[in-house]
Amino acid sequence: MARRAGMQWSPFSVMGSRAAFAAWRLPRSPLSLYCGFQQKYPDAVDVGADSVDWVRQVLGERLAVVPGLTLVSWEVSDGGRGGHRVRIRHGGLEHLLVVVVSQCGQPRFLRRAIEELRVAASGSSDVVAVVAGPYISEQSARLCMESGVGYFDEAGNCCLQFGSVYIERGGRRNVRSSDRALRSLYSARASRVLRAMLLDTDAVWRLARLADRSCVSLGQAYNVKNRLVACGLAQSDGQGLRLSDPLTLLEDWAHVYKVDRSQFLLCNSADSQRDVELRLSHYCGARRIGYGFSGASVAKRLLASGEITGVCCYVQDDLRQVAHESGLTRGGKGAPVVLVKPYDQGVFFGARESDGLRAVSCVQVYLDLLALPNGDAGLARRLLHEIMVPGWQSR
Repeated sequence: MARRAGMQWSPFSVMGSRAAFAAWRLPRSPLSLYCGFQQKYPDAVDVGADSVDWVRQVLGERLAVVPGLTLVSWEVSDGGRGGHRVRIRHGGLEHLLVVVVSQCGQPRFLRRAIEELRVAASGSSDVVAVVAGPYISEQSARLCMESGVGYFDEAGNCCLQFGSVYIERGGRRNVRSSDRALRSLYSARASRVLRAMLLDTDAVWRLARLADRSCVSLGQAYNVKNRLVACGLAQSDGQGLRLSDPLTLLEDWAHVYKVDRSQFLLCNSADSQRDVELRLSHYCGARRIGYGFSGASVAKRLLASGEITGVCCYVQDDLRQVAHESGLTRGGKGAPVVLVKPYDQGVFFGARESDGLRAVSCVQVYLDLLALPNGDAGLARRLLHEIMVPGWQSR
């Protein structure tokens, strides 16, 4: 199964290779199976013409890149609620793609679809199981790969295998990032709750304690709890609320996180990076101004990797005055120094002292590395998988 020239391959190295894609198949009459899934989990099924349109567009575009592939038929059952049956021909063989569409691409909903598909799995050689959702995160993609199920999302990310064809694309952002539900879950106030939970991923939270720790109202904490549980990112029982999937939560947040709500001041300094950091630290400390370093300099220290150039610092004060008093220039020569006045005090949650300097939490550093203009996505992935995830697993 040779890779086809011209395809864009996913940057998700954790997703594995084609060998990890299991070779189980569905029975020849899978439509009743999907209807059973829809009846059992109605909240997980995307309905209406909107889902039919994007499923046709995205899957059609992905199949169109395969030379010699012919579309034989495309059946849509019950307005999309009964699934899609796409019959194609390639290399003299026919394949039937059975597509289950979920309204949510979170692992909880995808596990439901995969479980139903696997229960009915048989030795049929021409039926290919595929799940689709508005957005498939890296965690959800890995789940599909490990289960031997193809997937694609509205953003265009996909992994499909049939016969001698293997199509994989990744790295595209969530096209529905402006949806109201996402905006409310990752709003400034709500994100304080996420920060508190991500800083202590093993904690079991009572709502009153979580609200107090997050500096939000009890009602706000309750609303965030409901959204997290609905997306399969947290579990709630008699003992309290706990995160069930911190990795997916952080990745999804990073996809919609915006820094333009904060104020920025771009400066320069001919002094060493260490001297700049110490001056800013002393200035803010002497005046009891909230501050915290972030970005590549913090990540490289944590990873003990690479030369540190440039400074990024959150400061809860007038940025021009801080720059002037700290000897920074604007538009001059020297290493870049970015001062940021945060849009919300939650940025400072989990800040810590190290070697005389105060840095924001790894959660904030990760978000900044992906969102800031001078960020570093590769460094962000290393911070996540070498520092943060092992820390969660060791607790």
